[in-house]
Amino acid sequence: MKYQKQAADIPYPNAWLVPQWRTEQVLRDRLAELDIQVEWATEACDIKQDAEGVTVQLDCRGQTCTVHARYLVGADGGKSFVRKQLGVNFAGATSQEGRMIVGDLEVDGLSRDAWHIWPMRKGAMIGLCPMPHSNLFQLMMRLDADEPVPELSEHTLQTRWLAATGQKKIRLHSPTWLSVFRPNVRLAERYRVERVFLAGDAAHVHTPAGAQGLNTGVQDAWNLGWKLAAVLGGAPEALLDTYEEERRPVAAAVLELYSELFNNTTGAGIPKFRRGDKERQLLLNYRGRSLSLNSTDNVDGKVQGGDRAPDATCSQQRCGSTQLFDVFRGGHFTLLAFGAHAIAATQAFDSHDKHCLRTFAVRPKHIGDDRDGLVDEAGQACEAYGVSAEENVIFLVRPGGDVGL
Repeated sequence: MKYQKQAADIPYPNAWLVPQWRTEQVLRDRLAELDIQVEWATEACDIKQDAEGVTVQLDCRGQTCTVHARYLVGADGGKSFVRKQLGVNFAGATSQEGRMIVGDLEVDGLSRDAWHIWPMRKGAMIGLCPMPHSNLFQLMMRLDADEPVPELSEHTLQTRWLAATGQKKIRLHSPTWLSVFRPNVRLAERYRVERVFLAGDAAHVHTPAGAQGLNTGVQDAWNLGWKLAAVLGGAPEALLDTYEEERRPVAAAVLELYSELFNNTTGAGIPKFRRGDKERQLLLNYRGRSLSLNSTDNVDGKVQGGDRAPDATCSQQRCGSTQLFDVFRGGHFTLLAFGAHAIAATQAFDSHDKHCLRTFAVRPKHIGDDRDGLVDEAGQACEAYGVSAEENVIFLVRPGGDVGL
């Protein structure tokens, strides 16, 4: 994947390989801040729905309990009990070809400044990618289609490494975990059955190419999360139907793309390993969906309903320099009003709950006492959103950073 320079509208343009344990730690720490406790060694063993909600029977180390809630989200992995209980088909295939030894380990004699790929004969490959804030590399070592699964040990790895590359100065050692990955590409036929939803690997499983499984699952959570919050706050329940409408096509497109990328690792030569804009998921959008107003298939540089809301550096009288991403952060909607009538446009929404909707006039300079207004002196916001400084345009950004209109 070619390294991309940071841009005003895309502050995070490159992939970032993070150990799974670190990702889990960040999420657990955030849950702890919200006074939410993770119940370990607990699994669902029965699910029943009625007009009022969902009743789930849980098993925790042999002790059972019952929980009743208005809605249930099954994010319980590729072997999802929730999905099976719902009877939702998980269409796709699992293949013995393309199996890989995967894991995290230490590597002596190899630079940590780049990802390393060794394409081999007969479609074999070895990949070693440094993981930041650790001394570990992520390993991908492809197995032959007809060979049995080898012993997963440090000795096996080093022996296979030397046989494949002959590079004695590089040593693979001290694995923290090792496993054999089998290509598994599947997509749930439905994401919602009445009051129960599927998200993450319970709804879609991917090849490891591009590492998009987690990213797609997190996007599921954002999309469904704000919609559930809105419905629990009084919004029409039909809003929840848009979760499948928006997220399932995205997962289908990602599955198709990354299956192609994974198959490309069987080809010899570096070019087939190249990655581009599609792999960064920055081009994914919800154009044409029911919640995306004023969207078309035209590519004219203007942000449309369903697009990812770009970032830009602005300033405020109240707090100085600020990023649009900071303005968007949280569970609220954000209204950006551009043009000569921007302040008047935001004032029309003054009666709305600020916890639900925050409004900002975007102007080229400070005007009056609009202390919360965004000043776009460098023109970054206008350029990113494809509008002129005096063009009267309103953008409504949804929780999660997608443009609604």
